[in-house]
Amino acid sequence: MLSVTRLARSTRDLLNTLAAITAKKAGFKSIGDTWADTTTSHGRLMLTVLGGLAEFERDLIRAHRRRPGAGRGARAENGPTVQAHRSPKARGDQAPQPRRDACRRRPQLRRQPGDDFEVRGGVIELLNFAIAVVALVVAIVAVVIAVPPFAQMIHGPPKVRLAFDVSTEQGATLLLCAIHNLPVNSWFLRKIGVTRTPTEVFASFDIREHGTNKIIVNSFRARLTDGRNPDAMGLTLVARPGPPLVFLVVEQSDREATAINYAPMQCAKVALAPGEYFADIKVA
Repeated sequence: MLSVTRLARSTRDLLNTLAAITAKKAGFKSIGDTWADTTTSHGRLMLTVLGGLAEFERDLIRAHRRRPGAGRGARAENGPTVQAHRSPKARGDQAPQPRRDACRRRPQLRRQPGDDFEVRGGVIELLNFAIAVVALVVAIVAVVIAVPPFAQMIHGPPKVRLAFDVSTEQGATLLLCAIHNLPVNSWFLRKIGVTRTPTEVFASFDIREHGTNKIIVNSFRARLTDGRNPDAMGLTLVARPGPPLVFLVVEQSDREATAINYAPMQCAKVALAPGEYFADIKVA
């Protein structure tokens, strides 16, 4: 079609016509107005907005012409001037004059210099409002898209915490250390998809004698056990939110207390004499 003005005379008529075309699985594209193209999302947006602007401008012009005070032979305060032709009898003619063009017998409207300014000013205000609304929608969509990645970057890195526990198994007392990768606690962050990132960890420990600070055990590698799967053991495991990774620091029986080094090629077992000790844990 050459122009959108040949398709409809109102916004509602335009939208109904386009809906009927779309229902037939077809599209509308104007030859004269390249922006009028329903096959693209931008074209549909421009058709809806500019169709409403055109109808608004036509209503402004119609209301301006019907403004009070613009009667026959009178000039409105800021409106158009109306002039009318007198009849042959009023002019004093005896014979009837031949019929002329009907347009010359109708009142003629003369536009004043301020008329175009009023109409264009209303259109510009409406266009500025439409641009502001579109900009606001685009800003909201951009924020909604950008918030989850930004929140994941801030709150998603691993958050490791250590906790000690004492357990008894087969008559022996075990000093255990648990490595927790804390989950995300915020309800809002969980709703937008923020999760704690798993991290690969290994642990080592030192044991110092209380009072003298003499190092009895130096940089012993710990063997980690996964709380999700007790059969999974290793010097390096992945810490995830949920059950922690656990490793043994000291095992104490009725006869002695021992610490074991599980480092490759350096496996060793050290017996601790009765007394008090400090354990320094290193997790990386």
